[in-house]
Amino acid sequence: MRPATLMIIAAVLAIGVSAALAQVVIPASGGSSGFLQYQDHASTAAEGAMRGMGALVRSDGQRNLDNSAAAINYSVARKNEIANQQYYTETYFNMRKVNREARAAERAPRGTKEDFIRYAQEGAPKRLSPSELNVVTGALGWPAILQDGAFKEDRQKLDNYFAYRAKHGAIDFKNIMKATEMITGMEDELKENIRKLPPNATMSQQYLLARNFLKSLRYEAGQPPQ
Repeated sequence: MRPATLMIIAAVLAIGVSAALAQVVIPASGGSSGFLQYQDHASTAAEGAMRGMGALVRSDGQRNLDNSAAAINYSVARKNEIANQQYYTETYFNMRKVNREARAAERAPRGTKEDFIRYAQEGAPKRLSPSELNVVTGALGWPAILQDGAFKEDRQKLDNYFAYRAKHGAIDFKNIMKATEMITGMEDELKENIRKLPPNATMSQQYLLARNFLKSLRYEAGQPPQ
């Protein structure tokens, strides 16, 4: 709004206000019976115009100040919002990166077909030695602990199984599974009998020898004759 227009408006407001204001009557001091009159308005039109102009300028200035403060507050709030969004975005992608790197580190390296065959062979039990299995007759050299009467029935069946394999060179899948089940049963029986053995180094060595023998025997049962 132009200054000339503001002056005109202020003058009109000042004249209206000065006409509407009531007079305040105050008793005179010193026992006088008269009254003093106090006028709460401008004494002249020029003074009223100046008062109105000042009030209008103060109002316009306060409005500008409020608008400026609101703009500053909005700017700060928007800046904080953008900073928060940037922080959340960076945190999200950093977490994805850490997770991806952790999974890659835990993932085993891929190998070739030859690698997998070699790993399988290295993890498999050793085949029975010639002293443990006669490749011509199929006779088994049972460890001392496994010659106990508790293993007699399964021992005889397995002797027949390996004698048949040595003679015919092949065993059907059904009989292979039966032989494997019998050997697993002997392993369980051996674990139960370990409690009955004297706790000395010789018995511990004999137990380990029998356990390893059964492990290799179970693997041998599914293999063709050497």
